[in-house]
Amino acid sequence: MSTLIAIICLTALAFTGTDVYQYDANGNLIRDGSKCYQYNGANRLGNVTNCAGVIFS
Repeated sequence: MSTLIAIICLTALAFTGTDVYQYDANGNLIRDGSKCYQYNGANRLGNVTNCAGVIFS
């Protein structure tokens, strides 16, 4: 049970219509249904990908 609680604390999900938004423990958007967002150690946006690994400029 404690493992499940730890996983829930690491991410949060928000639903609007058919879109699902996922946030990390710092409140950063990490997935919006079509793109994935990666943050660096300073909590700044590093890369935006299509969740299959293709990086957008």
